[in-house]
Formats: sequence, structure tokens, C-alpha cells
Amino acid sequence: MRRVLLLALIVGVSVSLLAQGGAAAPSGTIRLGAVVPLLLALYLTYRTAMGRVEDAIGHLQRVNKLHLATIETLAHAVDAKDQVTHGHIRRVQNLTTQVATALGITDELQLRAIEASALLHDMGKLAIPEHILNKP
Repeated sequence: MRRVLLLALIVGVSVSLLAQGGAAAPSGTIRLGAVVPLLLALYLTYRTAMGRVEDAIGHLQRVNKLHLATIETLAHAVDAKDQVTHGHIRRVQNLTTQVATALGITDELQLRAIEASALLHDMGKLAIPEHILNKP
């Protein structure tokens, strides 16, 4: 809040100097004393905005990692529930990635989405009772 008030004060003083003509030198050029505060305000605003962007990017990366970790945990739960097809989900993940690459998909985001969806393909097994899953 202090930074915003300081920036408003700096910009207000600079603009009033420019508007009153007090910033004009005898030769018609603008005095450095009126421009420097504007440049300082512009720099501080830019730095603050870029800090917020970097924070948002870091937050998004943490959320993405948490999302993938959740998906992998669910995949482990499915694998643990069905001992007959142990390792099936990882094999499906590897095969779908190979098929996607063979089909020419090179976008890293799409490949990661395909890997995540391969982990989720058997999620319905969590709701099915074990005596039905493991019946002979």
C-alpha cells in the first residue's frame, strides 16, 4: 500500500510540474527533475508487475506438480487393488506415449496430458468390489 501511495505521489508531482510548465527549461526542453520521477514510477510499477507474474508462474508450476502427484497416487491405488494386472497402468502409459510419438505428436504438453490420461484409464476399478475384480 505504501508503494502505491508513493508512486501516486511521484506521478502526481511530475504531472503537475509538466502541466504547469514548471518543468520546461528556457530552451523548451523538459527538465530532468520532472522526467526522472516518472521513469522511477514506471520502473517500480514494472518491477512489481513482473514480481507478480513470476509468483503466478511459480504457483502454477506447484499446482501442476501437485495435480500430477495426485494422478500418480490414484494410479498406485488402482494397481494395489488389482493384483492380477499389477503394473498394467504403467505399461499402458508407456505404450500410449510410444503410440502418440509414432503418430507425430511432439508437443510436450500434449504428451504429458496423454501420460496423465493413461494413468487414469482404469480409475473405475476403485469403485468395483474386490471380489468382482478378482473373480476367476
